[in-house]
Amino acid sequence: MSFHDITKESLYDIRYFDDKDSAMLTELLMNPQIQKWFPLSSIMDVELFVRNWTNFSKYRAAITAVWDQKPIGFGCIFLLPYRKVAIHTMAYLVVDPEFQKKGVGTSLLRNLIHLSREFKIIEKVQCEIYSGCPLEGILKKLSFEKALTQEGFVRFSEWETSARMVFERSNQIEV
Repeated sequence: MSFHDITKESLYDIRYFDDKDSAMLTELLMNPQIQKWFPLSSIMDVELFVRNWTNFSKYRAAITAVWDQKPIGFGCIFLLPYRKVAIHTMAYLVVDPEFQKKGVGTSLLRNLIHLSREFKIIEKVQCEIYSGCPLEGILKKLSFEKALTQEGFVRFSEWETSARMVFERSNQIEV
């Protein structure tokens, strides 16, 4: 699959997440191509995750990438409620497989970084991924650094496990 950046085209836009986007987010998270990269193993897990995502959207902490007004990707920063850890946020993003390798993931992550700066207390943005996740290249491109690795953290099958990696970047770094 070759790279073609659609984010500069007039049909592309990013807007705040809306409750009506929940159905499409749920559908993407149930897609086996996407599900491999999220720690969600049942429809109940997905529904809880989407409910949390929707709740953070009330604080304008979630965004939707659209192509020709159709949602194609989603990003959210999960705000932490306790003072001691509120200086960090976990960023999540998901892009429709049809629109991957087209600049959408990079665009969403850049926008999440800018969004996190609106919450003046946030000093670091973190992303948790599994080894082999396509998001790793985008994280490195946007100055995220690997903070930790846990080998064998997730089990995909009886024979296949993967490492959990947490990447982070300071909000002091320009995007």
